[in-house]
Amino acid sequence: MYFSPIKRLFAFLLIAGLTPFTALAQKAPTFQNFFLEGAHQHSVYGDLGITFSDFPGANFLQMGGRIGFPLGYNFELGITIDFLSIDPQFGDNIDGISDPMVVGRYLVQEGNTDISVGAGFSLPIGDEDVGGGDGVDFNLFGALRHYLNDALAIAGVLGIDFVEIADDYDASLRLGGAAIFRTNNPDLQLIGELTILSEGDFTLLTFGVDYRVSDSARLRPALGLGLDDGAPDVALALRLLLQ
Repeated sequence: MYFSPIKRLFAFLLIAGLTPFTALAQKAPTFQNFFLEGAHQHSVYGDLGITFSDFPGANFLQMGGRIGFPLGYNFELGITIDFLSIDPQFGDNIDGISDPMVVGRYLVQEGNTDISVGAGFSLPIGDEDVGGGDGVDFNLFGALRHYLNDALAIAGVLGIDFVEIADDYDASLRLGGAAIFRTNNPDLQLIGELTILSEGDFTLLTFGVDYRVSDSARLRPALGLGLDDGAPDVALALRLLLQ
């Protein structure tokens, strides 16, 4: 599936033009760039979830969790661990644990605009069948979250992903943008997000819901629509955020 640059721009404008309602825009993490964020939570948090992705030629089922915790006020560490099940159009299923990802970020500024810089790397201890255990991938990024008013926040990330392939590294520019706002229901936030990776023709538009079910838990379903050949045609996710 291919979408022209004009349609990608339209998707960005669609997210940026989301109309706010009332109440304060919270620091709900985005879906695609969960740890690559400008805002810090300043407490231990994490989520568990499942994602189904429909790629041309194969379906991916991803189950796992993420946990973030502060190390002092300005520094935060995040860890992601996933189990992958790949169902190719031809051949047998492939299952295994992917390489865990570790991300550290430093809070440069906090206030009306939160700014963070950080880096991440993979631990090559996953199963080779799902692409793990073969070299260390890493990334560098800068991210911000700006509170436009009492209802709407926008988030953005600019980074470079380095993926090791055959003893060499391919670099991919990462560009992400999101809008986060709360409806008249103080427990409900809506999130629109667009992520673009320059390598692999990956562009994914995501719409999600962040609904507080208790003081420490929020249910977060999301729908992703692929806008380029390297992204899934459709992705469905259901996650439980604990904080």
